[in-house]
Amino acid sequence: MISTLVNLLGGFYESNDFAKVETIAHSIHKAVPEDQVSLKFLGLAYYRTGRIKDAISLFDRVQGRQDASVKTSPERKETGDSAVLAVSQEATRRVPY
Repeated sequence: MISTLVNLLGGFYESNDFAKVETIAHSIHKAVPEDQVSLKFLGLAYYRTGRIKDAISLFDRVQGRQDASVKTSPERKETGDSAVLAVSQEATRRVPY
């Protein structure tokens, strides 16, 4: 299911349908507040629609969560949750930044 949502987000992003990216990313974030991939896509949609300050704010928030996750659980970086790892890799493959 997660890869399906990432594919959906990625497909809408690649077709420049940022309104749908924003809607889906908001829905995912409501359901799974700690999801970083939805925030990354939301930040990209903000950026591509000219809302640069909002995009930077989201990217900073995601980076802060990633830093906190590594600091509080260094072994997580090595073992990782397979679903989170798969989603992160897919998002990075689709939208490298």
